[in-house]
Amino acid sequence: MVTSVIFSIVYGKQIKSMDDEYVILAQRGIEGISQACIPGIYWVEYLPFLRYVPSWVPSTTSRQLADKYKPYVLGVRDKPYQEVKDAVDNGTATPSVASGLIEEIRAGHVDENVARNVTSVAYAAGADTTTSAAEYFLLAMAMFPEVQKKAQAELDLVVGPYRLPEYDDVDNIPYIRAIFLETMRWLPVVPFGIPHRVTADDIYEGHHIPKGTNLIPNVWAMLRNSEDYPEPELFKPERFLGEDGKIDVNVRDPTTIAFGFGRRLCPGRHLSANTLTICIASTLHAFDITPGVDTSGRPVKLTTEIVGGLIAMPKDFPCGLKPRSETASRLIREAAAQVDLNH
Repeated sequence: MVTSVIFSIVYGKQIKSMDDEYVILAQRGIEGISQACIPGIYWVEYLPFLRYVPSWVPSTTSRQLADKYKPYVLGVRDKPYQEVKDAVDNGTATPSVASGLIEEIRAGHVDENVARNVTSVAYAAGADTTTSAAEYFLLAMAMFPEVQKKAQAELDLVVGPYRLPEYDDVDNIPYIRAIFLETMRWLPVVPFGIPHRVTADDIYEGHHIPKGTNLIPNVWAMLRNSEDYPEPELFKPERFLGEDGKIDVNVRDPTTIAFGFGRRLCPGRHLSANTLTICIASTLHAFDITPGVDTSGRPVKLTTEIVGGLIAMPKDFPCGLKPRSETASRLIREAAAQVDLNH
């Protein structure tokens, strides 16, 4: 779902499965980027001259990583962009970010290298992060079934059984919005954030921070701060609701941390938030989510252990999703048929 939304917006391309050539290419490129961006893991960060050492020299892991993934990263940047460029030339291009940028290039307003980088980064920054958050949501619902039932009751009251939730419903389902906020807080997708470099000497709480210092924001610690979020290990959407049942603006909004800081604040945060919120609402409206059973028929034991590089994902994943009712089954079939029609 996340991949198809991003490819549609950025390239005007309909993705039918995760076996698509461009999706596989992008996933490999992101895999390399995620490994390369783990803060402090490579000596080249401290000794920049190591970038010139050939990859065949033993222990040059950063250079070997770069050589391995460079073709995929360049492919992510160039191949889908070139396809859109050819379609613009042929007059067959679907409206998209890429086609709009190409028109801007031809009008002399945008540099082509910038356009290629912007379109590729849109997928790299948005696909795995939003997907990971969706997986954390499913994990939370299986581990905290009382939250799931409360959310479904709100959806039944506001949306009713005969349609799926829509964006116009979001303001009227505050518990679902609170689940989104708690999903962003509970297990942060990027636990250590993106490193920033100080552009001028600074002082913070009496500590001198010289210009040029690399700072790594501990997003995990911020979003697990018990002063802001009591019992942080629990998944409690109620922490974001006031006595009136609406979102409490006095509680620290976790998205102001989870989406980064300053000029490097995620430019796709609104798209990600909207996509994840409607995913949460639609999934809860149609499905009951349980841990499920393994291949031996034993109940799956779920934990909050995470894996990955820069982007963290849950090690365990619930596999018990069943339609809530026959009416829900019909909604699912109708939604699937609509997707096939659009493709």
